[in-house]
Amino acid sequence: MLDALPSVIATLLPHLDRASRKGMRWGIYQEVFIDHIDSFSLAQLEPIPKRSELSLLRAVPEKEVKRAFAEIIGEPTTPDDWGGEWSDLFSSFVRLAGMRISTAFAFKGPAKFAPLTMAGLGKNGDQIDRLFSEPADLLVPQHCHEITTPVRNAMRAYATRISDVRLFCLVSGFDTLRVLRAYSKCGFARPPKAKVIY
Repeated sequence: MLDALPSVIATLLPHLDRASRKGMRWGIYQEVFIDHIDSFSLAQLEPIPKRSELSLLRAVPEKEVKRAFAEIIGEPTTPDDWGGEWSDLFSSFVRLAGMRISTAFAFKGPAKFAPLTMAGLGKNGDQIDRLFSEPADLLVPQHCHEITTPVRNAMRAYATRISDVRLFCLVSGFDTLRVLRAYSKCGFARPPKAKVIY
């Protein structure tokens, strides 16, 4: 008779191998940044705006930002908003690490022009839960202002559920401005470079 004591009990997760996008980002809680997404590559050339510049987004309607992002990623369909939606825009045309990835966006417009808190995520505070109900591998909440730490913590908690690992990208007002300027959308354009006089 042989007695055996297990030293490790675990569930194998072959989809999180080192070669996968998800596995490589496990150490940073599955978060990617706008600079990592190929579809928004031009934004890498844009400097981070000053906090005072966020006020420029106060007059930009949510639907215009949604339309701009759809055009940038090459998504031909921009659905109208309705109360029961899980996301504002779903696309399979976003590219990350050279590959297409199914992506769901949630756009938060300037109706409440203030840092995004958990209370600002839907009437019942359940917008993150609804966003993660989408069959998407990348979840992208976008806001016209700053995004608070509790929102990032909630996204991390959902993205690292071991049975349903996803990637997420928080697009704050700072990154929204970078994207809109880089692609000359919603009336924005790259600020002219200062002339160097010798």
